[in-house]
Amino acid sequence: YSKGLNNLGLVYLKQGRVSEAKEMFYQSLAQKYPYPGALENLVMLYANQKDYESANRWLKLFGNSSTSF
Repeated sequence: YSKGLNNLGLVYLKQGRVSEAKEMFYQSLAQKYPYPGALENLVMLYANQKDYESANRWLKLFGNSSTSF
């Protein structure tokens, strides 16, 4: 289910529906078994928008990486 939410987020992103894409990535990450790719997609979305603070916040929240933008 969480992978499907992530994939829907990717579809929205390709359509330029950024707010809806973010929401799908958020929902994917909020599931009991979150899809790891949703974190990567959300962080890249923020980085592409030059919102590095939000990108770093999500990386720190999930503790997946010491990488910062």
